[in-house]
Amino acid sequence: MAREPKGSAKSGAKKAAPRKTPEQKIIAAALKLAEDHDWTDLKLSQIAKVAKVPLKELTHLYSSKTAILVAFMDQVDEQTMDNIDPELEEEPARDRLLDVLITRFEVLAAHKAALKRIRATLARDPLVLANINRALVRSMERMMAAASCEAGGMRGLARAQGLAFVYQAAMDVWLEDDDPGMARTMAELDGRLRRGERNLKRVNMALNVARGAVGVCKSLRKQARERRQNPPADEAVTA
Repeated sequence: MAREPKGSAKSGAKKAAPRKTPEQKIIAAALKLAEDHDWTDLKLSQIAKVAKVPLKELTHLYSSKTAILVAFMDQVDEQTMDNIDPELEEEPARDRLLDVLITRFEVLAAHKAALKRIRATLARDPLVLANINRALVRSMERMMAAASCEAGGMRGLARAQGLAFVYQAAMDVWLEDDDPGMARTMAELDGRLRRGERNLKRVNMALNVARGAVGVCKSLRKQARERRQNPPADEAVTA
């Protein structure tokens, strides 16, 4: 676990910042307002005013504040994947996931104050939480893909949901972690990923046992069906 957080500053001449899209302006304005306002009290009209985007355009792009948060999560996914260490492929799966999730927290660092207030508010709104969880599971599927740890089907979905729980627990620590090196956050992530790895092995063993039992049952049913359809000669005579 010798991973060093990557700095965001880069040397060299400064380039002119690209012009923000309306979507980027809206997301940035919402997060800026969330630093000093309760998320539930924020109005789309306030966000539009700060973003300098017509309210009609904002509501065409985003029907609600939850939709803005989901778009922000998609934006973070993209920025995280843009900053993945290309040498990560050589590391064990757990280390790859750890690096990807720490990179994600680095991307989020500029919005920590806003996220702290938003998270406290969302804890009181189960309906919004359910929508955010669906988006988070999708984000974790992308993070698993970035770490070359993706899996298809129901197993992949279950792993993404499990990783979402790990990420949420780590975020609680990260929000209170003032260390630039994120030592507490990394320790929390590493510990939970290790436990998840052990649990996954146990689940895989149980699935293998279950598959074996299902296979035996199918074989026995097939043999019983064949005996009924083709009884031995002595049984046929007796019948």
